[in-house]
Amino acid sequence: YGQKVSVRFDGVISNQDLSKKEQGVSVQIVQNGSVVATGTTASNGKYSVKGDVDRTKPFDVVYKKSGMVSKKVAFDLKNLNEEDTPPGDFTPLTSLDLDLFNERTGVDFSFLEKDPIAKFDMRPGDMQLKLDSSASSSMKKRIDDLLKNAAEKEKADAANFSKLVAEANKLYDAKNYDGALAKYEEASKIDRKDKHVNTRINEIYDIQHSNKEAALADKQKNQEYYNLIQAGDNLYKQGDLEKAKARYKEASLMNEDENYPIDQIKKIN
Repeated sequence: YGQKVSVRFDGVISNQDLSKKEQGVSVQIVQNGSVVATGTTASNGKYSVKGDVDRTKPFDVVYKKSGMVSKKVAFDLKNLNEEDTPPGDFTPLTSLDLDLFNERTGVDFSFLEKDPIAKFDMRPGDMQLKLDSSASSSMKKRIDDLLKNAAEKEKADAANFSKLVAEANKLYDAKNYDGALAKYEEASKIDRKDKHVNTRINEIYDIQHSNKEAALADKQKNQEYYNLIQAGDNLYKQGDLEKAKARYKEASLMNEDENYPIDQIKKIN
């Protein structure tokens, strides 16, 4: 028989955030860094996983699902007597149920990858597992405090997001695009997936690009106008009036609001 014992764990996994049973959670028995056995929760959240472990060394039951915070429960069966082990699968607990919750933005729960939420060990000469209540209570408080702080931050962020978007909308309607963009981008740091905010940011980028192109075109147009005026003035001073007149006419057509080229043409005529 040796030191190996076949252990089986059954239970139900629930989603703490949605108050429902959670499907698709990977349940693994891990010992010495190696996965001994793997199971997956069904649509009703139930799972059953079993595998052979070395009873003289501790092992973990690990619960994982993408987008959710992983948890694990630690077991130490070194005091399990070989002669007391029942035939077939050994079930340390009648049911190992727990809740998982979704990851929280900006909250570090990575310590749960290292630290178990509960520790069980076998009492010498007894077939009953003992829970380290103090460690479990301390871990529960640590998790609850982080979740509470995350909820408070989420509430504050939501209020700040609404305020920023409202201010940005007013600036946008007033065509203060630079001011609106600053507010929208600040709001985007809180919620990068908001459709309205992302749409407005892209719209403002397009407006700013168009304005820059228009300003550049206007600058180029004015430069051409002044070049023609300069050329006309030089020709006028040189006495080449017909060529000067032609330059003034070109300038006048380019900028009809300017009186100077018209006045120069009148002088020549």
